[in-house]
Amino acid sequence: DEVHRAIGGLKEKMERRGHWDTYKKDVSKIESAYNQRIREVLEPLLVSAGLGIAYILPVHEIIRNIGDMEKSLSTLIEDLKKTGTGDEITGRLVQILQTTDITNDIVRGVGKITRKGRPEVFSMYSVVRDALDITKLRLKRNNILIEIYEKEKIKIRGIKNMVITALLNLIDNSSYWLLHRGSERKIIIRMDHNNEGKPRIIVSDNGLGIKDDPSLLVQPFFTRKPDGMGLGLYIVDRIMKAHDGNIQFLFKGDEEGLLEGANIALVFPVEKEEKK
Repeated sequence: DEVHRAIGGLKEKMERRGHWDTYKKDVSKIESAYNQRIREVLEPLLVSAGLGIAYILPVHEIIRNIGDMEKSLSTLIEDLKKTGTGDEITGRLVQILQTTDITNDIVRGVGKITRKGRPEVFSMYSVVRDALDITKLRLKRNNILIEIYEKEKIKIRGIKNMVITALLNLIDNSSYWLLHRGSERKIIIRMDHNNEGKPRIIVSDNGLGIKDDPSLLVQPFFTRKPDGMGLGLYIVDRIMKAHDGNIQFLFKGDEEGLLEGANIALVFPVEKEEKK
């Protein structure tokens, strides 16, 4: 942006005039403070936009109420079993309890994302797990099979709620286009390293695939969805750039394990301690 360009220009002028050594600490402080402010502003905007949430949910209150419901239902089921009440009633109550459990997972997942995040080291698998907690009910209703492959335990550094938001957008995209497929809908989520040793999460589906130039897909307001806003992949791209990573579009035949539909990877930088 213009501020970074201005700082870069200032550095060049100072170096040419021999003043850089004198003022480099001050300039570095200004640049660092600006970058930190950008992160503070960008993070909540990207997370909120990615989830379509315009306000923070009263998550703790909802979780508490759902917890009370679970306890009451569990107690009622046990009482009915003891008194020998019909299996049909007990079965329906068990279904309600299972739905409550799923709802609880969704709310907890959203709660994790809406918290203010900070850079930390976390496992890729935990990102996949938290994203699926939020979206698994929709996947089940749409008869979409999910397969997860983790070749090795991989940890990455970043702001976890932002990474979950990026992954959710990819899963939601796949889910939407899979609805145009009659049966055998499938999403594969794979965690591995690419041929450059960079950790990545790949979301593959057996849907319609990508027909447009990938460079267009990350532009704001570009969409093929009749009711879409065209911001999903743009937000994913911004999140990955904020993590010094990138979004990569792959196609069946590029490497093993890819499906005939869309194959999109979230590629992260190699951690310093991992570099040879």
